[in-house]
Amino acid sequence: MFSTMSVQKPYLLTAISMTMPSRPPGPPLTETDELAEAIDAVAPLYPGASRADILRRLIHLGIETIGERQGRHRAAVRDYAGTPASTHLAT
Repeated sequence: MFSTMSVQKPYLLTAISMTMPSRPPGPPLTETDELAEAIDAVAPLYPGASRADILRRLIHLGIETIGERQGRHRAAVRDYAGTPASTHLAT
């Protein structure tokens, strides 16, 4: 029948520089007056945190807020789906 043969595959060894970052750098961001005001406004909530850390927290809070708004919007659309059109008209 069939014979079992061991097939060896060539292995390619590559060198990775030890200075290579573990993740790509983020986009460059200029601290505008508006951004500086936002960071300054919440800085007292995070004593000892760097401005970069505070900015990351603001971004995460923004993402959570958008997600919550989207969830409420989807719920509202589901609630109105299937109801007679006349119930949506202002009287």
